[in-house]
Amino acid sequence: MGKDSSYYILTLPLKTQRWQEDILAKRYAVAENIYNAMLRKAYTRYNQMCQTRLYRELRQRLSATSDAKARKEIYQSLDKLAKQYSLGKFELSRDATPYRQYFKENIDSPVSQNLAANVWKAIHTVMIGRGRKVFYKKPGELLALSGKTNNTSIRYKNGNIIWKGLVIPVRFHKNSEYEKAAMKNQIRLCRLKRQKIRGQWHYYVDLVFSGYSPVKQDSKVKKHGKIGLDIGMKQLALVTSDKVKVFDLPVSYARYQNQMNQLKEYMHRSAYQNNPNNFDENGNVRRGNLKWYYSKKYRRAQEKRKELYRKLTAIRKQDYCVLARQIIQMGDLIMTKDLSFSHLLKKRAQSTGKKKENHFYSGRIPSFAPGTFAQILQYKMKNAGGDIHRLNMANLWIEEMGQTGKESQESNNLWQSVYGYRIRQDVYNAYVLSHVNEYDETVNLSEYQNSFPVFIQLCQEYQSNLDETLHILKIS
Repeated sequence: MGKDSSYYILTLPLKTQRWQEDILAKRYAVAENIYNAMLRKAYTRYNQMCQTRLYRELRQRLSATSDAKARKEIYQSLDKLAKQYSLGKFELSRDATPYRQYFKENIDSPVSQNLAANVWKAIHTVMIGRGRKVFYKKPGELLALSGKTNNTSIRYKNGNIIWKGLVIPVRFHKNSEYEKAAMKNQIRLCRLKRQKIRGQWHYYVDLVFSGYSPVKQDSKVKKHGKIGLDIGMKQLALVTSDKVKVFDLPVSYARYQNQMNQLKEYMHRSAYQNNPNNFDENGNVRRGNLKWYYSKKYRRAQEKRKELYRKLTAIRKQDYCVLARQIIQMGDLIMTKDLSFSHLLKKRAQSTGKKKENHFYSGRIPSFAPGTFAQILQYKMKNAGGDIHRLNMANLWIEEMGQTGKESQESNNLWQSVYGYRIRQDVYNAYVLSHVNEYDETVNLSEYQNSFPVFIQLCQEYQSNLDETLHILKIS
């Protein structure tokens, strides 16, 4: 599928029988072996290419330059060199032919070619410097097998998924208007997926359709207006022309925190008892190539921990979808910051300089997942007929501060002094974003100054409806 082509995905469960699950498990195992074999062969060629002077020079030039045009030329030279060592897409796809012929009862050509494409992505990521090494698939790590069209290989027909002798019914939800509307479009391809739930594999199908996904009635934008949104690590601040709100990102981690901590402590004790030579005097893992031995209880605890993480991910995604639907009802244009949350996490850890605080943020960011919420919000906003703009807050801040000249120089990471009021930093950022012109990305200073008294009144009304101990907004 091309980058400019529009498509959407409908995921549905499959009504599998036990014998069908056994066949699918065997085919997934065969696909894992084929992927690892092709990756091993491709990585051998890559190591041979790394010994050439031309490749080392191209990598040095790539790391030394930031010009987009120059980097593009270097990428083209790397692709030419990769083809000489049979590391191109076509060459790796050709390597899949003998494996497909040997396992022809379980794997067909489109599936093997997609596995070869995944091998190329892994090698290409390392080749251009965006990854350090490749990883082989462990048993059970391959979760998806995909075809190329709906005419061959894995295909959908008359409510069933058909693939090499298997005819598996698809389970549709009763009275689902969304599924009925989605099935009216043309199916591009089908993708088989599996997920382990409570220790058992469950199988699904991704139906990839052409066009745009149907919009649910409760997800349509019902109000026109601009929304200023500041997404933080644990909270997000929202400002519109008639509303000021601060939302807590749903904390799904809390309900499983005790269980996860107990499992983590037990797994550490078990690993230490069975592998004492792999730890130093302080209880830290030694560096180097170590051999590990795990008990059966450790394996069971590991499976329980995976199940808890699966529940956490599912609940968090559901909560974020509910929160995103609430936000898109307040306006049809969102102005927000363009942030890299991983970069922000590293920057905050470096600024503190304390290992305990670094451990706090490293443990909390996966549970809150602000980047995941930003992706869900962007998808739902565009699907509902609205739009979202990501802006560089630093440029807006300098311009707005320099032209008004009335803000106090005293500010910190949590509070901002503006016109004699002490306002929370994220709320003030959302207010500035709500007065940015989406065309030239500059602050409309006249609107900013004229609506500031209304903004303060909205803040006071919102604060009066909350418990004082929350400290949502403090104005003096």
